[in-house]
Amino acid sequence: YPLTGASQDLLALNDTSGRVRPFVMRRNNPAVNNRLNYPVGTVAFDPRPNSNLLLLAAHETVNSTFVIRLTRNRNVNPTGGPRTDCGDTLPATFCFTQPLQNTATWTVSYGPVNRPVVSLSFSIPVARKAYGLLENGRVLVKADIDDDAAPWDTVGTLPLEAGGVARQILADRTSGERLYAISHRRFFVSSDSGATWTQSGQATLDTLQLNALAQHPTQPRTLYIASAGTVRASDDRGATWRSTGRTLPNVSVMQLFTDADFLYAVTFGRGLWRARMPR
Repeated sequence: YPLTGASQDLLALNDTSGRVRPFVMRRNNPAVNNRLNYPVGTVAFDPRPNSNLLLLAAHETVNSTFVIRLTRNRNVNPTGGPRTDCGDTLPATFCFTQPLQNTATWTVSYGPVNRPVVSLSFSIPVARKAYGLLENGRVLVKADIDDDAAPWDTVGTLPLEAGGVARQILADRTSGERLYAISHRRFFVSSDSGATWTQSGQATLDTLQLNALAQHPTQPRTLYIASAGTVRASDDRGATWRSTGRTLPNVSVMQLFTDADFLYAVTFGRGLWRARMPR
């Protein structure tokens, strides 16, 4: 990240006078803070070349109502600050020694609703198409993200386990119809753009708490799934899972992402790790 000023802090992409409130869990609200159900993929970048559109899952009213916000100028270069320590972890006060300028312009694309949007994903093969996932398993789709007047439609619902919480949705890189999703205990596949879902791979996932998904950038049959202290791989789109043989700290792996060569694992308090993926 580009750091600024003596405080080595980051500049906000939003105007702090109209705070965007990205979705995070609050310790003082057990009804929202579900068993390490930290957000996964709550920022989604439009994959179209030269697009500066970005989606963000956010609070409208903190811990009460939730929205999807949209900006079409994520390429702006904010100036001002730096932020100083206000001693406040809630979104009540933002302190800058200089005015914050040249920030992105945000609008509400979906909501407000009373359940958090826990994950967002763009389709790569179908331009302008985006998906969202609510904590209760409701699957959203917007066929044309460029059409502000078009709604986000509910297309299906994950068949969650008793007491289960939806965690992440992931659009397949090569198929315009295939989607993947996870709750804390189950891995799901949809072949009809989210209308129906099938549980898959459970026998080789045992009773792991599932935290995050990623797909190999050039081998679409290969998926990765994160859990406590481990990352497993699948070579058959999630039908079976195997150990990657990689050693990680004995803590939860909370998020996964890939670039051209590496798989990255974000651990719960033990740093960022990477491993070279097979070509």
